[in-house]
Amino acid sequence: MKTKALLIVLFFVYCSVNLFGQSVWTKKTDFPGSSRYSGIGLSVGKKGYYGLGQKQVKTSIYKVYTDFWEYDSEKNSWTQKSDFPGEGRLSANGFSVSGKIFVGLGYVIAPDGINTEYQEDLYEFDPSANKWSKKNDAHLEGSVDFIFNDTLCSVNLNKRVLKKYNPASDSWTASGTWSKETKSPNLTDIIGNKTVFSVNEKAFIITGEKKKGKYINQLWELNLRTITWNQKNDLAIPGSDSINVFKMEGKSYVLNGSNVFWEYNSDSDTWTEKKEISAPNKNFSPLFTIESGCYGFCNHEFFELAPAHKEASVKTNPIMTVSVDTIKRTSAPGAATSVALATSPITTTAIKTTISFNNVLFAFAKSKLRKEYLPELDKAVDLLKKEDLQVKFEIAGFTDSKGKAAYNKTLSKRRAEAVANYLVSKGINRSRMKVVGYGKEKPIAPNKNADGSDNPEGRAKNRRTEIVIIR
Repeated sequence: MKTKALLIVLFFVYCSVNLFGQSVWTKKTDFPGSSRYSGIGLSVGKKGYYGLGQKQVKTSIYKVYTDFWEYDSEKNSWTQKSDFPGEGRLSANGFSVSGKIFVGLGYVIAPDGINTEYQEDLYEFDPSANKWSKKNDAHLEGSVDFIFNDTLCSVNLNKRVLKKYNPASDSWTASGTWSKETKSPNLTDIIGNKTVFSVNEKAFIITGEKKKGKYINQLWELNLRTITWNQKNDLAIPGSDSINVFKMEGKSYVLNGSNVFWEYNSDSDTWTEKKEISAPNKNFSPLFTIESGCYGFCNHEFFELAPAHKEASVKTNPIMTVSVDTIKRTSAPGAATSVALATSPITTTAIKTTISFNNVLFAFAKSKLRKEYLPELDKAVDLLKKEDLQVKFEIAGFTDSKGKAAYNKTLSKRRAEAVANYLVSKGINRSRMKVVGYGKEKPIAPNKNADGSDNPEGRAKNRRTEIVIIR
């Protein structure tokens, strides 16, 4: 099954009052199903929906879920609905169109927690009939997907075409194309499934890219009428691949996992920091909104963000920029070393520490984790669980020198994603991770011998991943 990157807007916020005043997260009725990671949450009208996901049940044994639940915000109660008919999975995508729910995609992790298969299916759920049905998924691969004017739009970045989905006929129709010479986002820079929003007749897509030695989040604008691209101002926050976007009262906001909100003004192409909202945890996931309330899960408990009626004065503080360019290896390539994680509180000084362990190596042109390296990853899990929960880290993937640069970038990111998925399955929060694929850059061993002949041993060492503490 092919690996693909795609985005679907999971939630929007429409509030009649301001969210950024004296708002608080209020505990609601706990979710009655089994606790899990990377489930899906969304809403239709006054009801919220949650399900799917995965959790570890025993050592090296994992369980995926297909159950699907409805939350009644007026009664503060949960009701189980018909199970999702596809395979249980993590990080499925979901959205609502004309009172119906569409769910699919995401990825499946084998019961042993090692191998990953990305999905390309699509299902429709009718809440009134409590019924699922299989839908046309022919145009989702290699795409960025979002809702615009109650219509599912699919932008295929490889084929350079915009298509729209018609639920009545279960068909896709091309709405426009752009030329190969047009500057547009790279599919390999797409960073998640919650990083698209629309304003008027324009869609905005947040990507991740290394620029001038730093990982940044770029913003791209797609004019849906003329099918033209424009690059806008980068996000004014440290680069991250754990970003949520939503709309409120006609305005667009970004939440980067630290409970700090940023507002984007599309007219002036500017970002403004809003007030941090006090919360029992720095990360709520997944999120969905019901009328004026925003809902999310925190440590498997369920909370509502009740909007305030007045906006408090906000002081904008500069955001720390973290560079990871000067990270040095602490030992010879491939050797096991001790790990020196920071033990003092995090301040404005960036931590630059590489978790150097027996490298997680990969077979040629493969991104599947190999069983012999899982004990090393488990050591990293133990260290990361002991560390400050606000400390974030980069999972970097690498390849050898064989193959084209673009292919190696994609392959290396898949390798890093494989490690990230394993860490998530072990209980490490995804919002702490930044996943980067460096391709054949930064080799730790020669790909060729001195006489120019192939060096298989060196190339094998370069097909690796590393975990780097970035702040």
